Amino acid sequence: MLALDKKPSVLMINVDDWNDWNEVLQGHPQAITPHIKRLAERGITFSNAICASPSCVPSRPAFFTGIAPWRSGNISNDNGRRPWRFYAGEDAVTIPKLFSQNGWQSIGIAKNFHKGDKPEFDTYIAAPKKVTKGKGVGIKLNSSAVWDIADVPVTEMSDYKAASLGIEKIQSVKSPFLLSVGIYRPHVPWIVPQEYFDMYPLENLQLPEARSDDLDDLPERFKLVAGLEAKFGKGYHENLVKKGYDKQFVRAYLASVTFADEQVGRLLDAWYASSHAETGYVVLWSDHGYMLGEKSAWSKIKPWYDSSRSNF
Repeated sequence: MLALDKKPSVLMINVDDWNDWNEVLQGHPQAITPHIKRLAERGITFSNAICASPSCVPSRPAFFTGIAPWRSGNISNDNGRRPWRFYAGEDAVTIPKLFSQNGWQSIGIAKNFHKGDKPEFDTYIAAPKKVTKGKGVGIKLNSSAVWDIADVPVTEMSDYKAASLGIEKIQSVKSPFLLSVGIYRPHVPWIVPQEYFDMYPLENLQLPEARSDDLDDLPERFKLVAGLEAKFGKGYHENLVKKGYDKQFVRAYLASVTFADEQVGRLLDAWYASSHAETGYVVLWSDHGYMLGEKSAWSKIKPWYDSSRSNF
């Protein structure tokens, strides 16, 4: 066991639903993400990181326990009806528990495990209340297709407050710690302040590349998976394109990505200004990817690269 004064602190930042649309993985050429780029330039990027499962409920406990979904049986978001420990087992030792058992203080803020966070950390602070209402200028088609302009300043956004809580811990806790902070955007609803939308003018916004024949070689069942017809209905992608909603959703997602990256930057600023940075580590990861028109598909829970490639 390391002596207490030699234990390096660890800042872990997890960002919800962030695909490869950033300046590091270069999944979208217009993504404005200087802060994840700054982190990557002074560290190691796993450029072909593939998540354990392309949905939140199985992916997050798999990361924190090291138990793959195919072993635990926690394979889809529908499994969220039961606690993740039902699948992982009571004997599973999570990352924060392992740190606690070996002399570190473990601190969790906001979304880490997708519920059931509190028992795993010595100190846990729940996510501040999310801003779910905007100015009424956006679109809400379904629970996975919502964008609007936030009717509050950036300082009132939940992720801004979560990052602020993390900054306070970085500055006030002097003993070695594991600090795990969850950033919710770019998870839907894509509601962020106007200034982030302004960075992506619609008139020159690029849509992701998509081949018109991309689904032709798929069995019929996989064509249904791509369209997620059970949730979105038949012809969902075609209707989005016809109405121009696809471009609006891409813009809203990118705006949310830049907002999330800014919160990452605020945490990094505090970290690098602290004594923890002298010997400590920063780990940034996302739980899975996200599709915004590739293969005529939208959202996550898809067995393809864009849904599975994640940041690490």
